[in-house]
Amino acid sequence: MGGEAAYAAREWDEAAARYGRFLAEFPNSPEAPSVLLALGWAEFRRGRMDSARETWTRFATSNRTDPRAPAALLLAADIAERSGDVTAAQAQYDGLISRYPKSEYADLARLNRAILAIRAGRGQACSASCRS
Repeated sequence: MGGEAAYAAREWDEAAARYGRFLAEFPNSPEAPSVLLALGWAEFRRGRMDSARETWTRFATSNRTDPRAPAALLLAADIAERSGDVTAAQAQYDGLISRYPKSEYADLARLNRAILAIRAGRGQACSASCRS
């Protein structure tokens, strides 16, 4: 059973193991970016949020021109925010906005960044800075 088959069967541990082995054996494969992204999802499904976050951040960092990179950063930022790491979430939203300013995900990052500021009591300070 391959990684995708294991994932489809909801065998998250097996899928993560298979994806990890593929990446270890074939790190330069044209399929490696897709497998890395899938590994993030398998880790997420396993409940290993820190690992999913790290995997998606690694994907976005090592595949900056991939059209899925902004989505991966948004997913990583969302996990950081949900885990209470507001500083990391803010940094990832900022990175997404600066690297991919015209992306639809940048608009979501701006909104999420503004929500973080409001929750932190900085709503007035955010009114201008959250647009960029």
